[in-house]
Amino acid sequence: MSRHDRYQPSWDRIGDYELDYTGVVKQPALLALTIQQALAESEDRDIPLWGARAIARHLANLQGRRGPSALHHFAITGEGRIGDLMDEMSELVMAEDGDENVRICADGLAEFIHQELHRRDLCHGEDDREEGDQS
Repeated sequence: MSRHDRYQPSWDRIGDYELDYTGVVKQPALLALTIQQALAESEDRDIPLWGARAIARHLANLQGRRGPSALHHFAITGEGRIGDLMDEMSELVMAEDGDENVRICADGLAEFIHQELHRRDLCHGEDDREEGDQS
């Protein structure tokens, strides 16, 4: 490790083809390429988690919020509250007024969330749902 590397912040040491899901490092070309790959893969099967996180990062960037958001949290962790994610995507699609790319990304992430919910139901069964949950 060189002296320069030792004092270089870790976020500044991201590899050329390594996506920063936190959004600290601006990578518009790599983010767009990652989303394109995820959507292309989804034609044959489900959107992969890495693709869903990249889409969430893109949508969170478009929000322009300072502070926490469900999309930002999902981009970083791959986890989140479904209702909050869906609300933020809906608000963003309406705010972007018909932007086709935003709609495609939101639809892709919504599909991932739907498939993930279905997968959890199949894995855990109906008996594992919280009492009063009718979904």
